[in-house]
Amino acid sequence: MKKVLFVNGCVREEHSRTLKITKTYIDALKKQSDIEVIERNLSEENISFTSSKDLNAKTGQLDTSHDCTLAKEFASADEIIIAAPFWEFLFPAIVSCYLEMISVVGIAFQYGEKGSVGLCNAKSMTYIYTAGDNLSEEDKINERYLQRLCKLYGISEFSTISAMGLDIDTNNAESIVNDICEKIKHSSNT
Repeated sequence: MKKVLFVNGCVREEHSRTLKITKTYIDALKKQSDIEVIERNLSEENISFTSSKDLNAKTGQLDTSHDCTLAKEFASADEIIIAAPFWEFLFPAIVSCYLEMISVVGIAFQYGEKGSVGLCNAKSMTYIYTAGDNLSEEDKINERYLQRLCKLYGISEFSTISAMGLDIDTNNAESIVNDICEKIKHSSNT
């Protein structure tokens, strides 16, 4: 059975438009194959930013006493889904803190003779997000950041599902989100 890790960075929880799209996507995945979905709701986790107390004074890497449970879970998943709305060109800070916590040398990646080598089992990461505005390619720092982390972790496929322009006065946000959900449902039936 394929193990899918769903990293839920939807801080608005059940009111989140990103979460609605993600649930539709996960339902479509379940129809396509036999998967186990492990949800990591970041709002419910004890996650904080990395500080000097977390680092080994000699190596500058995470101290061996650091709890690496989240990193091991991430590295062992067969597929990763990250759901987090677009905030200030990235995503909510809790997602950044989570990414810091799972970026552990020796678990998510290691250093070899020619640089970093990814150690994650996942072959693909799907990033799902919503944005209030219509974004240009230059604005999509969030996508480029996660795509670059995929390379670091050894995850070869990166894709996005996004709904944009949701907070523009003349747009109907609910209709835009519903259209994306219908496209996801339709693509899973073909």
